[in-house]
Amino acid sequence: MLDDNYTIAAHKNYYSSDGGATWIEHYTFWRQPETVGYNMVRARVEARIAPPTPGTPTATRTPSATPTITPTPLPTPTGNPLAGALWPGEPIGAYKQHTMVRGPNGRRHLVYLGPDRRSLFYAWTDDGQTWLPAPEQRVPFHVFDQPGGGGSLGMDPDGQSLHLIVGQDLSGSPNAGINGALYFRYSAGQWSAPEPIAKGGFGYNLAVGPDGRVHAIWSDSDVWYRVRTTDGVWERARRLVSGGWHPDIDIGPDGQVHVVFNGNGLCCAASWVEVFYIHSGDGGTTWQVPEQLTFDTVWTGAAVGAADARGGYHLAYLIRSAFEGDMYHRYRRPDGSWTQPELVFQAITTGQTGYESPSLEVDAAGNLASLFSCAVPGQSNSVCLRARTWQGRWLDARRLSIFGAAAPSLAGGTFDAAHIDAVWSTQGYLIHRVIGDMAWPATPTPTPTPTTTPAAYHVRVVDDQGIARSGARVYRNGAFAGITRADGVLNFDRLAEGDELIALAPLSLDAAATSGRTARAGHDRDLDTGTTVEPWAFQVFLTNMPQSPFFGPLPPGLLGDGAPGERRIVVRGDSALILLNLTVSIEWDADQAYLDDLELGLRRASAFLYDVTDGQMALGRVAIFERGERWVDADIRIAANNQVYPRAAVAGIDAERSDFDVRLGPLWNGSSARLRGEDGPWSRPAGYRTIVHELGHYVLGLFDEYIYYAPTASGFSVEDAHCTHLETSPPSGNPPPEALRASIMDNQHVSSELADAGQPILWSEACKQTEQWARNGVSDWETVWQRFRAANPPAAPPCGASAALQAAYCLWRPAASSRNAGVPQPSPDPPAQRGWPWPVIERHTSPSGPPLRDLYVQWTGPEQPGRSYRLRAVVRQVVDGRTTYTEQGLTGFDNRITLFGAPEGATVLLNTLDRSWQPSVQVTSSQAITLTLNRPALSSAAASETSPRMVLSPQTDGQGLLVEVVGGPGGELWAEYALAGQVAQRVKLVAAGAEQAVTLAVDLRYRASGAVTIVDSAGRPVGPEFSAAFVGRGLAAPAPADVFSTDGRLWLHLPTASVVENTFVVMSSYGALPGDWPADWAPLGQAYAIRYPAGTPPPTGLAYLRPDPNQLTAMPVDAVALLGQAEGATRWQPLSSEWSPAEGYLAVEWGAGFLGAAWQEAVRKVYVPLVLR
Repeated sequence: MLDDNYTIAAHKNYYSSDGGATWIEHYTFWRQPETVGYNMVRARVEARIAPPTPGTPTATRTPSATPTITPTPLPTPTGNPLAGALWPGEPIGAYKQHTMVRGPNGRRHLVYLGPDRRSLFYAWTDDGQTWLPAPEQRVPFHVFDQPGGGGSLGMDPDGQSLHLIVGQDLSGSPNAGINGALYFRYSAGQWSAPEPIAKGGFGYNLAVGPDGRVHAIWSDSDVWYRVRTTDGVWERARRLVSGGWHPDIDIGPDGQVHVVFNGNGLCCAASWVEVFYIHSGDGGTTWQVPEQLTFDTVWTGAAVGAADARGGYHLAYLIRSAFEGDMYHRYRRPDGSWTQPELVFQAITTGQTGYESPSLEVDAAGNLASLFSCAVPGQSNSVCLRARTWQGRWLDARRLSIFGAAAPSLAGGTFDAAHIDAVWSTQGYLIHRVIGDMAWPATPTPTPTPTTTPAAYHVRVVDDQGIARSGARVYRNGAFAGITRADGVLNFDRLAEGDELIALAPLSLDAAATSGRTARAGHDRDLDTGTTVEPWAFQVFLTNMPQSPFFGPLPPGLLGDGAPGERRIVVRGDSALILLNLTVSIEWDADQAYLDDLELGLRRASAFLYDVTDGQMALGRVAIFERGERWVDADIRIAANNQVYPRAAVAGIDAERSDFDVRLGPLWNGSSARLRGEDGPWSRPAGYRTIVHELGHYVLGLFDEYIYYAPTASGFSVEDAHCTHLETSPPSGNPPPEALRASIMDNQHVSSELADAGQPILWSEACKQTEQWARNGVSDWETVWQRFRAANPPAAPPCGASAALQAAYCLWRPAASSRNAGVPQPSPDPPAQRGWPWPVIERHTSPSGPPLRDLYVQWTGPEQPGRSYRLRAVVRQVVDGRTTYTEQGLTGFDNRITLFGAPEGATVLLNTLDRSWQPSVQVTSSQAITLTLNRPALSSAAASETSPRMVLSPQTDGQGLLVEVVGGPGGELWAEYALAGQVAQRVKLVAAGAEQAVTLAVDLRYRASGAVTIVDSAGRPVGPEFSAAFVGRGLAAPAPADVFSTDGRLWLHLPTASVVENTFVVMSSYGALPGDWPADWAPLGQAYAIRYPAGTPPPTGLAYLRPDPNQLTAMPVDAVALLGQAEGATRWQPLSSEWSPAEGYLAVEWGAGFLGAAWQEAVRKVYVPLVLR
């Protein structure tokens, strides 16, 4: 393998196990490659960087295709040792284990190999300066016959004995591996004779439990485990895992044993390696099933962990990246749940063996330190330290050495964060440093135990077993009063007759089958106090509002007198309440009136959700942001575009990715995002009930029950569905009244219940012909119960009139309870008589936003048959020095549009969908804007090969969005694009024949959305047809998938097996119709495009479009159809589509291309473009 000083990076190694036919990069710096058993190539050149340090051998280019390799000798110690150098030596932990331990008395103990790598030495120090015995008096306590391997050092809890495991040698084995391991014990000033404990393997580690037992672990393609009892007897070795490598072990003060390991069965030749975790809660007697912690599809390993005093466990691991690797941290909470991966440091020396593991230690307060090999230009083996405070904040990283270093490790044993002991090897010397100036926060002082004597007026919250509930929240007459102390007591200055007291006792965030934890930002505020807490999406509380088996939740009652003394509040496991924690982000700068109405709508939505769930769920805390703040992490995102159709990701609240959300337009009147009489605002039933319907998807995990994808001989078709009754003229008599009718997932405007099989009034066989049943296989209530029932025990049943409680709590389900069949739900109103405390709504907004404005377009001149005069509107303004564009949607058949976030001085850009008219108007102080326009001739040009259009397509690997412009204006063009929640960027297009194109840095491997606008060199948009909003995602074969356009009006359903191989899809919606629009067809909405990577056969799905009813004429409509444009074609053609007047959608089987919707009446035809194919 030849190097031209550019091909091979500096200080890299390669090995071949097939005689040189193929070479694999190996990051381990083996000094004696001839003993490894493979052919080795070592590169010591510098690639485009400063010359190597004098004295370092440098590989030279050799003409031979198979150069002769000369092993590099050990570095010669310099005459002037580096700062902190102790003496010439090699760390015993050269392959990832610790070398030093610190005892309870602060004494440090160090075991190391001499320069010959055969002699084991021991030294200790009390002050970090004077080491004993002195180097000249030091003699090895063991000498190997061949160079020794890796090892690990531990200490008894009392600090009286040391335990050491060392690889026996590196020769003699047929596989050229370590020939086994020796165990040594140090006690009373003497080292014991070596004791063989393993015949082969790599990566020996040990940990000493609080009971003094020694736990050893290693790997030989499997992970092995062995225990030494306190009487000095080694138990028989056990195979913990088949197919694992480089395990690390640690034991907490509670005796729990934690092990992490790489999931590859071979040492070095694996590529897609992941990290696994296994745990024992009984000191190593029994073990849980291994748990996969990473899913990165690249080499991920070198894992190490540290158990803390709380019963938790810190994990650090490396992921290979373009430049060396990245280090991540995760924390296993005491309840067994894990935090999300957190990037700690980039550019870490990593490879495929595991010796590069960081060293990790945690003190009794929870302060964490990590020492690791970090990379700098020209030197990949430097030493860095990064620490994490007990509060969870990472301190700035420190670079402790810029010289070539090996095996950096922290002192184990009793870790002292105030005096961090670090050791590594540099240039043949051992380096020891004590870091004592870390900026640790003060260790929290435990809260003194409250006095057992309560005040004269107090409440004591207990559960139905009589056990005091600490941390319970108490509310007096609808206002938060405080949180109970350890004995369940909350003191009051005074209580009065007629006071109403409500108590909520919180359960763990993992109490439910679906965890209430979330990784979304902005969800870390306490329900009532607003203080910083662990991020939560929802939480289960036990309440004192008893659930009646017949009538639902009842009021807690009023105090009968105001006398002093104790008031005992009993919270019950069969009276649980689940409160949601939601973030709402508004796209524009909203005015006070809009914010007031939205808040009222959210309060009414909470009450409706409480009704729908039979008093078992409500909104708890809601944070409202505007101007797109927190857009990326918001649960509910409200756009200014009146074409946005409400939609939500099913079970999105518990998804790890924040792109699973609820999307709303600015208003909702039941059919469009416009004002219609009194309807439209969120405070009206059409608005807040729709919010709850979408939360039925997002939170409850339910699918729609007004639609069903029915299989056919040729594929599938979309059919109208209902559950439980048709809106009008049901086949079996009149539907029940709204208060007893299911389901809101069918029609939330005429029902207030969820469907439940087994409860006749809430069920019909028609419910089995809906997407909810097809996708979940059970009714609404069964789905809700499965998602939110108590996690343990899993088989605990729902609440019943006489059933004994088998878990921390239970949920009521109509079909499983004794509730009266005629009243299967509580009163629509919460049971509190003196005020309902929730939701707590916190506004992060300004009241000075511009008011809503009404734009009216008055057309003059004769109306031409077959033409639509609807206008698209965009508000252009300058915000913080940047020009922004806010999509407003389309004018209706009344030629009006409500503008959101349009301040005085902004410009409203308008265009007809066929681009024949593109006026603009300046915003003044008036809230009513009238624009008079003369109807244009609207003549269409003949179709040609240069038909103007912009096409957005995914790259084959999903890592890029290809933008192609055809028929655009001449001159220099740029693509300005902005991803959701990010600042816009601009990239220049490159000419390619008659087209101009560029690939944007958009990662579509999961989901991505944003907008692309083509602008000229001055930054001006060149035309609405060259402006598009897009959404893209990956598709995994053969699973089904649903893809929505950014406005939610186009829905592409891909059934199971329609996606033959993994691919990517991009769906775009355009500001004007691409291509040449026929003169006799009137567009009624935007055009959409569905695109796959070039050369990928498009899967056939069902394109499902909901035209905005305000785009239809006021006259009767005889027929509605779709238009399509095949790829490569320039003309739009009518498609054989299906129209559902009842549900207001069009459907057609479709692959890739442009689509649009259309309607026709007796005199003329009007088509709405859907997708360009």
